Amino acid sequence: MKRMIGAAMIVAAVQSLVFTASADEHDRDRDRDRDRGGGRQEYFFAGGGSIGDHRIKYDIPGGQAQIQTENGDVWTAGFGHQFNGRIRGETTLSYSEQPIRFVRRTDGPVIQIYTPPGNVQVFTLAWMGYTDFNPHGTFRPYIGTGLGLSNVDLNDRVESGAGIAVTGRAVAGIRFMISDNTAIYGEARYDAHFKDAGDNLLYLGGQSAVAGLKIGF
Repeated sequence: MKRMIGAAMIVAAVQSLVFTASADEHDRDRDRDRDRGGGRQEYFFAGGGSIGDHRIKYDIPGGQAQIQTENGDVWTAGFGHQFNGRIRGETTLSYSEQPIRFVRRTDGPVIQIYTPPGNVQVFTLAWMGYTDFNPHGTFRPYIGTGLGLSNVDLNDRVESGAGIAVTGRAVAGIRFMISDNTAIYGEARYDAHFKDAGDNLLYLGGQSAVAGLKIGF
């Protein structure tokens, strides 16, 4: 009888260990599954939105040029990688286009105001880093910053041709998980472009709102 009781106790202990290990593995699998699409993997994203109107100023020989833009469109796409539950990085390509409302050129005491055809166009290749909050929830807020290079074309009849600019970007957004590997996102951005314009540095900055889709793989 004692041997039977001892054997039963051993079997119960083994079963308990197996059950505990299985439960731990199930929890790890569940956490991995909940991380997918915003977890430890690669993902593709694409989206679009609106960029706000703003004024661009820069110096010219003997005066200053000012461009007043209207609201425009912005499109973005790229790839990302989730390094852990909270940290991820992205390589993103963006394009924005804003109609020019008017250009004001000041040459000493003479002011010329005209409305040229065309748009302010900016292509940007940026590398971003993000910090995610609530990484296992349905709603996942995040913030991010990054640097990139842009091709800026003002099309204002003053600054000739397009040129390369250094770009800084700040982002605040949120992801809504609709499945294990798919999310809808919306974010607010601020882009600051710094471009060499002859003897001075041209600054072009603007805020935008973007929404889109992220798909993990």
